[in-house]
Amino acid sequence: MTGQKKKELLRDEVMAYLAERHPLKFDEGQLYRQVAAKLYATMENLRGAIAFRVGLGHVVETVHGSGATRYYAASPDGILAHERGD
Repeated sequence: MTGQKKKELLRDEVMAYLAERHPLKFDEGQLYRQVAAKLYATMENLRGAIAFRVGLGHVVETVHGSGATRYYAASPDGILAHERGD
């Protein structure tokens, strides 16, 4: 599998994981353990996949009110994109 195909697979798997668990929010560590590690992806690869989906508006990023932990959840557009296979 090429590097580009691995990136696309990781992006799709992150989106699927978040969309299927909406409205729950997950931090990078949780997403790494549940999605990226199973695909032998690095944390850097995961961050790139998350940033890509945030940029498309498919994932919403929030920061914990009393700290710096970032949480990610599927947006309505992301859920629709996942359901349509986009």
